[in-house]
Amino acid sequence: MILLEANPELMAAHTAKELALEMYSCKDKTLYVELLEIFKNYIDEKYFLQL
Repeated sequence: MILLEANPELMAAHTAKELALEMYSCKDKTLYVELLEIFKNYIDEKYFLQL
């Protein structure tokens, strides 16, 4: 975890991966849609910060 904290880009990639895994394993459609929105917002925010 220390490596992630020291590297913001690596932390963002790790967080996106964790969100994607949570979505992938979701069996509830309503929760999936909520997680998808969170995932999309996170990716948009991180991509926007890098521009």
